Amino acid sequence: MLDKGRIVSAFVVLLAIALIAGCGGGGGGSSSGDKTAPTISSASATSPSSSSGGDVTITAVVTDDTAVQSVSAVVTDPDGNSSSALAMSLSSGITYAYSGYDAAENDNTSSATYTVVVSATDSSGNTSTKSCTFTVPGETPPSPPSF
Repeated sequence: MLDKGRIVSAFVVLLAIALIAGCGGGGGGSSSGDKTAPTISSASATSPSSSSGGDVTITAVVTDDTAVQSVSAVVTDPDGNSSSALAMSLSSGITYAYSGYDAAENDNTSSATYTVVVSATDSSGNTSTKSCTFTVPGETPPSPPSF
């Protein structure tokens, strides 16, 4: 004769295994998490007013559906040399800023264009970037002699 207690126990064990397998193996279910990168709605950099170069301030407006973890900028000069990542700080509301990048003097008569890439990362590791440029004006050539 069949032992009804063993049959019921086996059925319960099989049912439990099926439920655990159907829920992704247990341990918290789905691990989809946050897949949305932060939004950088604007990025800008101030241009020095003279060919002597000088201080540049970089700003970016950044939002995220969870939390912004970090915002940084990398500046590439006209010769293709890049700075290390410059950590931007929350300056107000959703605006991040970095002050103190020192643009080099421009000895040429034409403007020197720098490229800035702002990178924002959220607490889930999603990253987005946005680029902008700034220029260092060229030197004003001397006036030709008058006769």
